[in-house]
Amino acid sequence: MTEPADRSEHHAGDANPAAYAGATLMKSRWRHLLFVLGIVLVPLGAAGLVLPLIPGTLFLIIAAWCFANSSVRFHRWLYTHPRLGPPVRDWHEFGTIPPRAKAIAVTMMAASWAYTAFWVFPGKTYLGVVEGWMMAALVGAILLACAVYVLSRPSRPPGE
Repeated sequence: MTEPADRSEHHAGDANPAAYAGATLMKSRWRHLLFVLGIVLVPLGAAGLVLPLIPGTLFLIIAAWCFANSSVRFHRWLYTHPRLGPPVRDWHEFGTIPPRAKAIAVTMMAASWAYTAFWVFPGKTYLGVVEGWMMAALVGAILLACAVYVLSRPSRPPGE
């Protein structure tokens, strides 16, 4: 049985129908690819909620996007799941990133930059023009912008 592209009939009884508003279901092979990707990302996200250094919430947010574009049923399941749903809902509704996730993200960005700046780029020339230190500076600027974005997000939903 295929799901209709009109989501309104699927969500008429939901407590928060606006939570499912967004992109329409994709057609053809992309829809199936996104569904499979979502299925792969959910266990990774679940593991990341209990294991350090695995970005669980990020995997769940991407899985929710995949399901939003491939399967209304699985999107609803993930969004309303008692354990996996809260970080997805918090991101979707308030744009929050938990403090632990912020710390891991910024630490990993700094470690990535240090590795590339001191072991990958030194003494090399890229495209015959760009020196290694320029690449390190460019990567550092991009990672710094990402870190500022992560740190600027609220840590908790309002009223919590």
